[in-house]
Amino acid sequence: MSKLQFILETIRHPIKTGDILPSQRYLIEEMLKEIQVWNLEARPLGIVEFGGGEGALTKAIVDRVDKLRIDYKVLSFEINSRLAKLNRNRFSNNGEINGNIKIIEDCVENLLPYLSSGKYGIRDADFVISSLPLSHFSKEKTRKILEVARESLRNGGIFTQYQHFPTRYSIVRDFFNDIKVSFVLRNAPPAFVYTCKK
Repeated sequence: MSKLQFILETIRHPIKTGDILPSQRYLIEEMLKEIQVWNLEARPLGIVEFGGGEGALTKAIVDRVDKLRIDYKVLSFEINSRLAKLNRNRFSNNGEINGNIKIIEDCVENLLPYLSSGKYGIRDADFVISSLPLSHFSKEKTRKILEVARESLRNGGIFTQYQHFPTRYSIVRDFFNDIKVSFVLRNAPPAFVYTCKK
């Protein structure tokens, strides 16, 4: 998808798309720097993405874990049907790369049943990586998203969220005690990244 197509999709569905431009390299690097090998106890590394968008971050996640040479599963949630279809096509084989990634066209608030079913190979997440525009949502919806993120993580798991304005930071603090905040200036527009440990 070109940048122009992404901008047009944002104009069509501003709440569903959330950002005017796809995430750029420096923001992606900051979002993914915590991904590392855990003591996996013969299970795949579980990564959940909130808001797959046009797939730039999804691809970076896959590239990063491929370099680690470990077994992994990625569930990428995207409610915008055009973007979800684009990602399914991008990652081919009905949305899967070697069975490791699944593009799910659904609200992130519905994540927990996907995990508890065991159908996707992970029952809890090591990482939840969110590109959702929390400041566009009501406080109630933001709380529900953060509750689902926290509940889906295993103990010691990491939730990473970026925002262009720190307007929802106080709500994030209600759900996570261990939070590191960084600022990525080399992104258009610049962004705050919250890295939260359960």
